[in-house]
Amino acid sequence: MHTTLKLFLTTLAAAGIASAGQAQTQKPPAPPTPLHSRPPVSYQFYSKAQLDKLMYRPGDTHSYVVTDHENYDVEYVERGLITNHIENHVHWLDYVTVLEGEGTLAIGGKPVDPDYTNPVEPHGTKMTGAKIVPLHPGDYVVVPAGVWHIFSGTANRKLRYVIFKQRE
Repeated sequence: MHTTLKLFLTTLAAAGIASAGQAQTQKPPAPPTPLHSRPPVSYQFYSKAQLDKLMYRPGDTHSYVVTDHENYDVEYVERGLITNHIENHVHWLDYVTVLEGEGTLAIGGKPVDPDYTNPVEPHGTKMTGAKIVPLHPGDYVVVPAGVWHIFSGTANRKLRYVIFKQRE
C-alpha cells in the first residue's frame, strides 16, 4: 500500500511539474478585440444656454446631436407644431424623455405618401390610423425601430425633449 501511495504521489508531482513547465511556455492571451470602431465618448458638459445656441436652426424643429456614436446617438430637440412630416427610423430604436413644453406623439399609423428615397429613414407628410399620445414634461416614450411616428409641439407651446437613439 505504501508503494501504491508513493507511486501515486510521484505521478501527481511529475504532472504538476509538467503543467508548470507548460504554463511558462504558453503565450499570454491576445488583447480583446475592440467592440467599437470609434473611441469611447469622453466627458461632455453643455449648459442649457449652450444647448439653446447649438440647437438653433431656422424652421419648426431645432436640434443638436451631443453624442454621435456608431451604435447610438443622443440628441436634444425642440419642435413647434408639425403637421406635414412623418418619419420611420428603420434601424434605430428611440428612447425619448420630454423636458419642457407640451405636444403630441403620433405613432403607428400607415403613411399616405411614403418617400423611400432614403430607405433607412423613409418619410412622408401624412399618415392614417395613428395613435395620438399627449406629451408633458417628465414623460418617457420608446419608439421601436420601423414604426412610423412624429413628435410635435402644439399651436401654443413648443415641445423639448432628449432622445437616445440605439441601433437595432
